[in-house]
Amino acid sequence: MLILLNILRWFAVILDWIIKFYMIVLFARVVISWIRVPYNQIVHMIYQMTEPILRPIRRRMPMSLGIDFSPMIVFIALLAIQIVVVNSLVQYINIWSYKYYYP
Repeated sequence: MLILLNILRWFAVILDWIIKFYMIVLFARVVISWIRVPYNQIVHMIYQMTEPILRPIRRRMPMSLGIDFSPMIVFIALLAIQIVVVNSLVQYINIWSYKYYYP
């Protein structure tokens, strides 16, 4: 049981890191869209990482007043996944770890 709890803890930590990293990349994309950064490899990589997620949302949502709300929707969805999934996993692990160590 302890091995399974450690695997779940590792999964929760890795998932949390991935979500935080993608939030940072998404924020960088928003900032890059506000200021005109010359085209380079980093900008291209950021666009390649975020476009597969943003394109389907952008296709379903019309632009209102020339503002693209798709990054905000993805950001809120990532926060919801982080709160619901990652925090639930961590709480589950803490409960079962406590039961394992203090029967």
